[in-house]
Amino acid sequence: MWAELKNPRHLDFYRDLHESQVDEKFDWMPMFRAIEYLQSQSHSEALYGFTSMAYFRVTTAPSYREQDRHSSVGIGWDFKSCQYGLQFGASCFPSQEELGDLINCPEASFSTAIDSLILRLLRG
Repeated sequence: MWAELKNPRHLDFYRDLHESQVDEKFDWMPMFRAIEYLQSQSHSEALYGFTSMAYFRVTTAPSYREQDRHSSVGIGWDFKSCQYGLQFGASCFPSQEELGDLINCPEASFSTAIDSLILRLLRG
C-alpha cells in the first residue's frame, strides 16, 4: 500500500503481521513503533510510505506513478541482531548503486538515526 505516512493502515499492516506470527522470534512490533514514531513527527504531513517486502520506505512521492525524481528512506528490522537497518536511496526503488551507507541501530537510537535521513529526504 502506498499512502500518506499518516495513514493508519501502515500501522495496521505491521500489527496484523505481528499478530499472525506463530513463531515468536519474528517480532514485528519494532516496525510498528518505528512507523508510529514517524507519524508523530510534524513533517509527516509531507511524506508518504509504502511497504516493499519486509522493508518500509518513506518518500516524498505521492504515488507510485509519481515516483520519478523522488528519493526514499528504507527501514528494515533485523530479527537476529534486534537492530534497524536504515538506508537513504536516490530513488523510491533504489539499485545497489543508488543506496547510501547502511546505518544499523538499536531501537533506543532509532529516532536519532532516522531523523537525519528524513531531513535529508525533505531537503530533496
